[in-house]
Amino acid sequence: MLAHLTYHLQNPVNPADANSPAAFSKMALEAEAKAFISAWNVTLLDAEAHNKGRDLSGRQIAQLFMNLRYRFAYKGVHWENDGTLEARDNVDTIVKTLGKSPVADLE
Repeated sequence: MLAHLTYHLQNPVNPADANSPAAFSKMALEAEAKAFISAWNVTLLDAEAHNKGRDLSGRQIAQLFMNLRYRFAYKGVHWENDGTLEARDNVDTIVKTLGKSPVADLE
């Protein structure tokens, strides 16, 4: 997802900011979770733009999500009523999911 990569370009993780490999790993996973959250929210905004600027229905949001290649990362997240994701509610959940997942398919 282009929005996911854009997030990483705008918010690089600097290894020098970590005082140990474990701290760097934690920082990197949190950045990855935030990139997934940002990418979903951008995807939702794009879909709404293609919907003539109207909010998507619950069914449309569910269809959008089911067609998402990397939906595994969102397991257990807290969705807002409008379908968006807030980082404050979901970073830890996505970090746990990523930590338990095999290497992500980054085709």
